[in-house]
Amino acid sequence: MEYDLYAGIKPVVGPVTIDLGVIRYGYTNQPPGPHEDYTEWKVAPSMAIGPATVGLAYFYSDDFFGETGPAAYYEINASMPIGKTPFSVGGALGHQAVNGPLDYTTWNLGVSYALNSHIGFDLRYWDTDEHGFGDIYKSKIVFGVKATFP
Repeated sequence: MEYDLYAGIKPVVGPVTIDLGVIRYGYTNQPPGPHEDYTEWKVAPSMAIGPATVGLAYFYSDDFFGETGPAAYYEINASMPIGKTPFSVGGALGHQAVNGPLDYTTWNLGVSYALNSHIGFDLRYWDTDEHGFGDIYKSKIVFGVKATFP
């Protein structure tokens, strides 16, 4: 099982919201060999352009999954509400840069539903340009639940 622990702040500078955070990826029942756990730092500015929100994201780990060394992930993303409904559509295009031949480009497209200001649901298609690394890199449809705390 993978578990992710997030912490961060979102200061606002003019029209730009900057998501600053740290994410700890942990894995239970790890096989022998290099540790799979790692920590990632995040900087992600975003801003509203009309009804849409557009953003960039940068994630960095000094010792990535499987002790592969430094890694960085770059992304451009956007989302837009569907009229005055609690639904929105969004997507992203990113690139994972890892030491060695493990680099890949990733993208996603999905629809979200905001139950209220703290709970939301997301149905999303994810894919990459590299499927030769195993099942984790194959295209997926993922359902997610997000809960935020004030």
